[in-house]
Parts: sequence; C-alpha cells; structure tokens
Amino acid sequence: MPIEKYSFADITENKMLNIWGQYLSRSPLQLNKMHESDAELFLIGGDKVIAATIDTIVEEITLGFYADPETIGWMAATVSLSDLAAVAAQPLGIVPSVCLPAKDTENFQRGIATGLEAACRHAGTFVLGGDTNQGEQASISCCAIGLTEKTKVRTRMGIKSGDVIFSTGKFGEGNALAAAKLLGLNDLYSEKDFRPIARLREARIICEFATAVMDTSDGLIGCLDQLSRLNQVGIEIATPIEDLVRSKALKVAHALSAPPLVMLAADHGEFELVFSIPSQKQEEFVRTCQSTELNPVMIGKATDINNGIRLSSGRGSLALDTTKLRNLWTDCKGNISLYLETLIKLCSG
Repeated sequence: MPIEKYSFADITENKMLNIWGQYLSRSPLQLNKMHESDAELFLIGGDKVIAATIDTIVEEITLGFYADPETIGWMAATVSLSDLAAVAAQPLGIVPSVCLPAKDTENFQRGIATGLEAACRHAGTFVLGGDTNQGEQASISCCAIGLTEKTKVRTRMGIKSGDVIFSTGKFGEGNALAAAKLLGLNDLYSEKDFRPIARLREARIICEFATAVMDTSDGLIGCLDQLSRLNQVGIEIATPIEDLVRSKALKVAHALSAPPLVMLAADHGEFELVFSIPSQKQEEFVRTCQSTELNPVMIGKATDINNGIRLSSGRGSLALDTTKLRNLWTDCKGNISLYLETLIKLCSG
C-alpha cells in the first residue's frame, strides 16, 4: 500500500516527547539529542560517559500483562538495563521507586524484591537504593545508571543505505504474552514463560561493529520504524517473517488465525537489540560472532529507496503503514477487539 506521508512527528509518542522538549532545557554535557538514544549520555571527563535511563511499569500492570510481583520486579530492572545495553554501557546499578498496593502489601513487596534481585544477578549488577510508597495502583519506576567510553557509545543514529540490519534474537514473545493475557490464551503462553533479558554481554561485541543500536521494547516494527525515521533511510525486511518469530509466539498467532507479522507489529516488545552493520564489516562481524556467545539474526538492509519499512518476498515488496500501526492502540482508545481486528487487517497485506 502506498504511504503518502512519512514524518517523524506523525507518531503520537514522538509528538508527546516533543512537547517536553519545548519546555525543558538540556545539559551542555549531554551527548545525545532527544529521541536519538535509548539512554541519556553525559560526558564526565576525558572519554568517560555516564548513561542514565528511567522507565515506569504501570500500564502493563493495569492491563493485566504482569500480575505476578516477581514478573513486575524482573521487568522493572530489565527494561532499564536494556536501555544501557543499547548504548553499550555497563551498569553501575539500578534505583527503583515502588508504589505498593494497599492489599497484600508484604507479599507483593517480597515478590517485587525477588524479581529485582534475580534480574540484577543475571546482569551482574545491584539495587543501589530506592523509594517506597503505598497507593491504590501498584507501579514501579526504575532508574539505571551505567558507565561507558565515548568511543564505544552507540545511539540510534548512524545507519546508512546498504547497512545490514541484525538483531540479538528472534521476536514476538512480548506480544504473545499480551495476547494471551487479553484473550485468555494462557495455556499457550503464560507469564512464567516471559523472562526477557538485557543484552548487556552481547552489547560488548556489537559496539565494536555497529553504527546504530536500539532495543525492541516497543516491538520489532516499532523499533525499525523509529530507526528509519531518525536516519531517513528505508529498511527492507528480507528474512521471511516466520523465521523472525519465536516458536511460542507463532503458536499464539496461529490460535488467533492471525499472520505472524502481528507478533512483530504490536508494541509490547521483548528487549532484543536491533543494530546496523556496514556491509564491508559484515563478514568480520559474522566471524567474530562464531567464536562468541552472540548468535545474530539477520533482518534485512537499509536502503535509500524510501523512508519506510518494506517486506521483501518472491512476490515483490510490500510497504507497511507503520504510522497506523504505531498509533493504533491510542486510536482505538483501549478497545481491545477493535485493536486486534484492525491490527490483523493491517498485517494481512
């Protein structure tokens, strides 16, 4: 389908963030501009860079995606640590702020603490302190702080036409969980199945080769679309969609009678890293990966044909209406049936 307009400000979330930018000044020590990086980057002397980020988990709790306090704790740490991975920073620690519910407070607190500690142990870092409150609605915000070097920093900027697009893994389990929770498909995918990890170890290798990096917190298509808009390049997905979707997510898609693309196009992600490798470095990158723990998935390539996301197949090329896809939840005003029906139509081509 032809896309008549392709503007960065077409995306509701981008518009919202731009309003903050109209009122809030930025530090002269900050290396990144708004939208350009998963974490905020500050030069602190020499080539040392502090990376800082914060995320809040509340909508996922309200919608019922995360009901187990251990999941909430794990995800609170992981979403922020993943932002550090995307900028090639190693974590110094996290600082959570938790609003505990009025009911079953102690058990909820113990579950949150267990999840936070498990995610931090996996990442080799610690909870440095935090804040505790109590209220009707449970929520948790988590600030992560990391350290890196200016030469190793990677942002969302730097993709050129011809760059090859890779990821640290396959996708879809975030959206599989969302669908299972909203539609009662827990026998196909349960909350216990969902334990994404921050790709901090892989980031050490990626930063030696990549020109740009972003995590898939908002799903693969949302990630690719944001990279495309920021860098003013097209991105062609050359790998068959079925080969990009994790097996459990494929089962959920089949149960919905939905195309597998749905598992990539909705916006509850799984925190893989998507990154661009210059074509002349591709062979060296692949050889390096063969002797390490990184098993990259090739997605496609950047092009200068148009500013958009296209699916390539033997039958030709299909342009995705990513503006509609990324704004769909807001446009549907939380109507789950309308959202799913429209999402499937947009992904059916």
